[in-house]
Amino acid sequence: DITKFLKNINAFGNSALEKLVSLSNSSQLDVVHFHDWHFGRLAEKVSKARAEGKLNPNLRIVSTIHNALYQGRVPLTDESCATLGFDDKTPLSEFRQNLHEGHYSFLKTLIDNSDVVATVGKSYAEKFQDTFPGLYTKKEAIRAVPNGINFDGFDLNPVQADYVYQKAKKSKKPLLTFASRLVPEKGIDAMILSLKELSQQYEVHIVGDY
Repeated sequence: DITKFLKNINAFGNSALEKLVSLSNSSQLDVVHFHDWHFGRLAEKVSKARAEGKLNPNLRIVSTIHNALYQGRVPLTDESCATLGFDDKTPLSEFRQNLHEGHYSFLKTLIDNSDVVATVGKSYAEKFQDTFPGLYTKKEAIRAVPNGINFDGFDLNPVQADYVYQKAKKSKKPLLTFASRLVPEKGIDAMILSLKELSQQYEVHIVGDY
């Protein structure tokens, strides 16, 4: 239900903004970091609050794009506009600047209201700009900040770990592991289609849940 989703995300945005303003009044708030398109409308509100002096004028808005498969594209109907928090007093230019291919885009809104935009890899940053022309309108390039892994946070099963290690040790091929949630947006379909070719050069393992 898109209407219910928009109401929930807008209510969250209003509460989060109120909390950010409260934190800013009691301490120095230097950076707000948003992850993915869901926070596009909130980033817009934070940017506006900063301009109005409600937040630290030196506050920096950082966003990380994890996936652009679904961009939070919402058809502009009277109902969706009202749910997004727009009304008859909203300038038409505010609608237009958030449009991408005829839809309100949470992702475009996030990007346009961020001081720094990052993706999880250099190749993805380049692909993003090539694949979605018009979605990214800033002059500077999208920055690549690879995801880090804290191995202390994983409780590895020693039996399974040893099995993979011993199998890789016996193989004459390099070990290639795909570790991810097993969902389409992670590219597992592309990985499966590539297995026949990859398995000729690598010892391939797919690890994950869904």
